[in-house]
Amino acid sequence: MELLGHVVLSGDVECLTGLHIGDEGALEIGGVNGPVVKTPTKGHPYIPGSSIKGKMRSLLEWDEGLVESDGKPHTCEGDAAVECPVCRVFGTPAETDAETGPTRLSVRDAFPRDETIEQWNDQNTSLPYTEVKTENTINRITAQANLRDNERVPKGSRFGYELIYGVYDLDDGGRPDLDHLATVERALFLLEDSSLGGNGSRGYGKVEFHEDEYKVRTSADYRSGDKDGRSAETLEEVGEILGVE
Repeated sequence: MELLGHVVLSGDVECLTGLHIGDEGALEIGGVNGPVVKTPTKGHPYIPGSSIKGKMRSLLEWDEGLVESDGKPHTCEGDAAVECPVCRVFGTPAETDAETGPTRLSVRDAFPRDETIEQWNDQNTSLPYTEVKTENTINRITAQANLRDNERVPKGSRFGYELIYGVYDLDDGGRPDLDHLATVERALFLLEDSSLGGNGSRGYGKVEFHEDEYKVRTSADYRSGDKDGRSAETLEEVGEILGVE
């Protein structure tokens, strides 16, 4: 097994509706019942990489018909994992007997762009950086309304995201890994037509990924200390840089 290089996908993820990724452990005096996750230093909302990656994997399992009856994440055993797009891209548990090598996809936490922070500072809302969405449920017998508050990241907010995808040669020239880069793109596409975070069925969490070009760093680049890498616009160009036919 040999590492051929990494492909970096980066750009902006834009909130097309309010976004709620909850922080169940947060206790805020005078805060709302459903706070969003924030940085501990400046209190800015952000999108955890685990939220993006987890939803990408879940949607891809549905799209591939690989959802397990027990509801747990899909995983293959043995040689089947090498051919499985989910296992090859997202990895398998350490105790699984699978010769797939390391997890191919890493997803960084996505932090707000400077323009978005300025937008938050200028907005007229009851909370800094966010908005409060008040909803209610109706008791079917008494017709009594039960109010609840959810904190949301406002529509129009943008966060900088970064995905790092490893391309390995498992004595197969690295072609399967390169081809599965398209699987990563498909998972992002599926996410755009689904929702990120909580309350998606009630209108929250519609996002759009604005991608830059691929940035490719080969194993030779790491050995030489070349941090710039090379840009590519297509999978074919990525393959040429990595030496994958």
